[in-house]
Amino acid sequence: MDLDDEAQTERILKRKVKNARTNLFEWTKCRCLVVEEHFVCEEMSNTNVKRMEILLANILAIHPKAASRFEVTHATSNGHETDEFMAPTPQHCQLWMRQLKQAVAASLNTTRPTSPIANSKSSRLRHDLPRLKIPSPLTSPIKSMHLQDDSKDSMEKSPPSEGHISLDEARHLDDTTLMDPQHDKPLLPWKDAETSPSECSEESNKASVAARRYTPSEAEAEEQLGILVRVEGALKQLEVENKLSLQRETSLRHELVNLQDSMRLLNLEKQELLTQLRDVTAEREEWKAIARRKQDELTQLRDDLQVAKDEIRLLTNEQLRLTHRNRDLAVHVQRLDTLVYGKF
Repeated sequence: MDLDDEAQTERILKRKVKNARTNLFEWTKCRCLVVEEHFVCEEMSNTNVKRMEILLANILAIHPKAASRFEVTHATSNGHETDEFMAPTPQHCQLWMRQLKQAVAASLNTTRPTSPIANSKSSRLRHDLPRLKIPSPLTSPIKSMHLQDDSKDSMEKSPPSEGHISLDEARHLDDTTLMDPQHDKPLLPWKDAETSPSECSEESNKASVAARRYTPSEAEAEEQLGILVRVEGALKQLEVENKLSLQRETSLRHELVNLQDSMRLLNLEKQELLTQLRDVTAEREEWKAIARRKQDELTQLRDDLQVAKDEIRLLTNEQLRLTHRNRDLAVHVQRLDTLVYGKF
């Protein structure tokens, strides 16, 4: 299969995958390339490398999701899956979509023919399958489910005819009859000996278009329903976490109130101790003042005692002087008496 050199080279895209831990979608980088008959995506992870291979013949639809995003719907053994990719730029996205469509068209042209039974069933499905209303990507999943239910009810109410196929049979044929379980490829109409290659290719393209007419809507509805379920689960988990957080907040508030009460008691005890300390300090200052006064009085008494001792010494000296003077006067008086009266 001849492709451009750019389609053969590795290109970095982002693929939407579901995180097993959070159960939510996230974007992971992957290395994508078209090689031989497969569309290969390798996730660029530090721990391990996850490789996903999609057979080009199993790709049912390639349609844009946004400016730089596109979706690839491919058939699997359980039905079909839709993978969403995001390119760095809108030009890059258009280039990838064009290359994938060319590769799928080339792969469908080279796919082997199927048996006449599968051809008859696919043609029967192609002619009798009713046109389902495909909701827009912006339509809510609830509206998509209502549209599908209305189309299903209209099919059930219509009287069954010999060539009429119900929606359940069409889904069953889309998952089983149009898929080869051995090779996991969608089978093309059986080519008669007198049928030209162009007619066979045209019939195969019509069958693929008829099969894709309702598959993207179902896949989109299932994906949006899954997103709603996951969002509801995440909201319930957030409600549980919020409830636990409120309980934790209530317990913390009680602890905070208890701590505030303890702090108030400690502050009261501190104020009381400070008051007692001030009283003791004032009493100590009073005793210090009393001690200073007593010390001053003691010093004054010592000074007075010293003065008294000095006065006593002076008085003693004066008394001795007076005693000597009296003795001298007595001697003089005796001498005068002797001179005046004579000796006896």
